Amino acid sequence: MLRSLTIMGMRKVTNLEESPEYEKETLELIESSLGYDKNNQFSIDFYPLFNKDNLKNCFILLEDKKVIGHIGCLNRKFDLLTEHPINMYGGIAIHKDFRGKGLFTDFFHKVLNSSSKAALHFLWSEQLELYEKFNFYPCVELIHYNKIDSPSSHQWDQTKLKDINQKDLNQIKDLYTLNEEIRLLRDDKHWTELSKISSSDLYLKREGEKILNYFFMNKGQDLKGIIHEYGIINEHELSELISFGHLWSPYKGDAELSHQILFGSVARLGDSKLFNYFLNEYAGAEFISSTEDEITVKLDSEEFTLSQKDFLPGILGPGKFKEFETQDLFISGLDSI
Repeated sequence: MLRSLTIMGMRKVTNLEESPEYEKETLELIESSLGYDKNNQFSIDFYPLFNKDNLKNCFILLEDKKVIGHIGCLNRKFDLLTEHPINMYGGIAIHKDFRGKGLFTDFFHKVLNSSSKAALHFLWSEQLELYEKFNFYPCVELIHYNKIDSPSSHQWDQTKLKDINQKDLNQIKDLYTLNEEIRLLRDDKHWTELSKISSSDLYLKREGEKILNYFFMNKGQDLKGIIHEYGIINEHELSELISFGHLWSPYKGDAELSHQILFGSVARLGDSKLFNYFLNEYAGAEFISSTEDEITVKLDSEEFTLSQKDFLPGILGPGKFKEFETQDLFISGLDSI
């Protein structure tokens, strides 16, 4: 964990566990920087990032006891045959009076260097040129399906995750886990934290007491009108889902449906040993070496050297290499920060 550290003059990096008195000011900075309106709250939309157990990973930059920057980190794991740690970053903000002065570069490097070891690092931003300086590149194929003006053929009940009973929750957990996409591992603590995101609506498709499918739509100011998680996806379920809203999914459905191919996040390589474990299990390849710009991997006894910018979308999409047969990887909007 990053301890309080002076980085330049009167500027200091600390975290909200060590300095909880700055939590309110930090949230105000984040919401101002992200253009939040008065009807939404960052601490609700991204509760897992800002809950009390993660405040040690909410890093703040202070100058003369004023919060001038924040970068939050959330440690999670991909669930393949074994578990693979990743770090996700969000709530990234620099006070408007301190932008363009080079403070963010030093601040972000310190956060990256102090965060837990991970196979991969992810964040969500359209500032691609900025994050390319830190070796983050757009990747993870995501298809945006447009909403259609056609009613669903089945009744779906609207509720909130916090309002369902344990029997229904267990069925949703099973549907989440059984999906063929590679998703983030969720234990009971994760589900409890996600239930605090009251800005997201849960829809349930039932047959008697059995839940056949579910989806989450909306997430405060961030994902209005977007379906960003579901249990089952196939051609029939796809047509039902998009009767309610736009859908984000790696699922490749009917090409005739109105859609756009997006990148789901920007990412960078993590610890070489942990990334090798992930790459071997995910793509059947072996990590050999990397430089600031390139990576060398081995697949079926043949070595490939590629730019990092080309490699990550090559294995995670969009535009996967034909040599790598990999499952779809999906970080739900409920989990993303």
